[in-house]
Amino acid sequence: MLGLLCVIAEGVLASEPAPSQAAESSSSPAPRSVVESFHAVLIDCMVRSDELGFAGRAQRVAKCQDETFDIPEIARTSILRGWKRLDTEERTRWVALARQYWASKYAHEYPSFSGQNFDTLGVEPASDEEVMVHARLARPNAGDVELDYRLRQVDGDWRIIDLHIAGGRSEVWRHREVYYSALERRNFDSLVTEINEKIARFRTPTNPEKSN
Repeated sequence: MLGLLCVIAEGVLASEPAPSQAAESSSSPAPRSVVESFHAVLIDCMVRSDELGFAGRAQRVAKCQDETFDIPEIARTSILRGWKRLDTEERTRWVALARQYWASKYAHEYPSFSGQNFDTLGVEPASDEEVMVHARLARPNAGDVELDYRLRQVDGDWRIIDLHIAGGRSEVWRHREVYYSALERRNFDSLVTEINEKIARFRTPTNPEKSN
């Protein structure tokens, strides 16, 4: 009897898909598709750079991020315990600012097209609820860059919640150290001013081979 139960248990476990397999078979866009749709917008923004300008690229990226990123979660985790200190109005402002910041950052870092291409390398479980989508940015004149996106389901839809560049640290964690430290030293309004100043600097033209 014990042997029969073990066989049954093994059959049940074997029939349960891994998170990455379940993600790919979901009725909502799979993690791979979410990341690839974001990459497609970045390529389009670079190709149409002169037509769109910085503001147009940022607007296009922001609209895409609304459908591919969990910006409220990124905003919340980017200031760690500081989130609990914000009132409702401040939280709303912070999420809106995070949306503007990340869209502007991508518009700044992907300013023009010179043969770049994104390749999706694979999808694997990151935890019981998250998956990693591994990709590569091919840059003909500057070498390739590995990109690892972490995704989680939000109301049934897969959303990007973090990114690791070239095998480095989490982008959210990297920003968290700066934001939380600034919030501790000063106050929320000062932090908002600092982020707005960064957004303003993003509008300055940059060398695409150094930024992306």
